[in-house]
Amino acid sequence: MRNSTAKNSVAITTLLSALFFCFILVLASLSPLADSGPNVNTFGSVGMWLSLGMILFLYLLPLAFYMIGINFLKFVMAAFCSIGLLIAASTLLLMPALFYLDWKISQET
Repeated sequence: MRNSTAKNSVAITTLLSALFFCFILVLASLSPLADSGPNVNTFGSVGMWLSLGMILFLYLLPLAFYMIGINFLKFVMAAFCSIGLLIAASTLLLMPALFYLDWKISQET
């Protein structure tokens, strides 16, 4: 019973990290900077969908093998989840400050 609970919590954490990382990628493709060059992913483009697919593949493949029973992959998933959650947390904390700064500058002009 305890092993099943641990696997469920690892699966939930991995899926949340993958969801947040994909969410940030979609938000970045919606920004005005997405039209700034030839090698950027605009919303709905093939490049954006390929990036989302690659992220989900890199998250879900180790998770599937971990759920089957290859337990050393939890270290690989810990690396992916920590990177994804760190990027998501820093982005979510930084964006309100940038919006406030942009609003403050636009009020002064």
